[in-house]
Amino acid sequence: MSNKFMFSFPLLKNPEILRCMADLQLPCSEDDLKNPTPAGVQRIYEQLLTYLLGAAAKDYFAFTAQPAFQVLQHLDNPELHSEAVQALGFYKQLSKLLIRVGLDRFALKDLQRPEPQQLRRAISALINFAKFREERLGMYEAMTAKTEDLEDQRKLTQQRYQALEARVNTLRLLRAEQEPQIATARADNIRLHAELSEQQKRKQTLTQNVKDIQATRTKEAEKHAELDQRILGAKQDVARLKSRVVENPEGLRQTIAEMTNSLAGEKLAVAEKERKLREFRARTEVLTRFEQDLDRLQPAVSELELQLKRLNTAMRGPTEAREALDRAQGDLRDLDAKGQHLLRQVQTSQDKLTRLTQLASQKRRVATERSKRMKEELDTLRKERHDKEKMATEERKEGDEWSKKIELLREQHNADVASLETEYARLKAQLESYAREVVQECGGVEGRLR
Repeated sequence: MSNKFMFSFPLLKNPEILRCMADLQLPCSEDDLKNPTPAGVQRIYEQLLTYLLGAAAKDYFAFTAQPAFQVLQHLDNPELHSEAVQALGFYKQLSKLLIRVGLDRFALKDLQRPEPQQLRRAISALINFAKFREERLGMYEAMTAKTEDLEDQRKLTQQRYQALEARVNTLRLLRAEQEPQIATARADNIRLHAELSEQQKRKQTLTQNVKDIQATRTKEAEKHAELDQRILGAKQDVARLKSRVVENPEGLRQTIAEMTNSLAGEKLAVAEKERKLREFRARTEVLTRFEQDLDRLQPAVSELELQLKRLNTAMRGPTEAREALDRAQGDLRDLDAKGQHLLRQVQTSQDKLTRLTQLASQKRRVATERSKRMKEELDTLRKERHDKEKMATEERKEGDEWSKKIELLREQHNADVASLETEYARLKAQLESYAREVVQECGGVEGRLR
């Protein structure tokens, strides 16, 4: 049986062989090398095989030759063949090992009739393999230790992965439980946004109303100032007419009667206008009506001036003229009282405008505070949500990284297991092949013995 790949090895001299055997702590003498005997050669080979295989050679070969011994149980007188079977098994294992370490020629006669040169070649091949094995043994032990460390690391990683997976599941359940609260918070957020928009619209409307009221107030103040100016002018005209009065009793009576009728009509008109003014609710319409009343009073004043002029030309009695003048002054006082009443109405409108402005400011302040409070709550909810999402993202990322590491370790572990299984299958095939060869050799030996 030959091996496909052959290894070259240096042929050692006897002193080198003795030194190497001493290094391996295997007893060997120079006489065993120069004058080899079957017993001495078998002893040397058994020592080397025991060193290389890590077990006693007899025990190892007894185990490997077990199928052959089972076959011997069916033969007559099996004790006659046991030593031959054991020797044959020893030869087969030794020849296989020597062929694998680079010795291409090794026969049974090399055990039964050993030669120094062939023995030196066989021992050189085995020593070379032993040295090679020592060089690789450190690497093998390191790889074994690394494999054990990786296995421990894999178990630890598996435990951490299971813990992380449980934590992720817990977070998922927690998130599922908090989903209604999140949905409620989102709905509240939308509702608060809508309310905030509505409050902003109302704020804009109130601001515009305040501006309109301020503009109306300015117009009312201007009209009030104009009315005061016109009343002052009327008073000055009356004073000027008073200095021009001429005493004429009959004309004065007629003039007074006409003035009384005219003033009565004007009072009725003024009363009607006052009633209409009380019915007005809008401040702008009140001011407009007030301006219309002033325009309607202007003809009365003009008529009064005309009557005073007539009184100046027709008055003959000073007493009646004074009374007429007093009545005219009373009418002017009534007009002044009416103007004061209108001024009070304007002041009332201004007070109402002030109250409305204060109420609008209060509502705006309340709306602003509520909007600020809702905004703070919304920011808090957003921050909490952002923190939870960030934590979940980090944990998910860490879980993915551990999953990748575990997957890599699992792939490496599977590769190592596959390699070990391949090596185991190869060794098993070799053992089965050896068992078959032993059975065949036993059959051949039995045939030759017969």
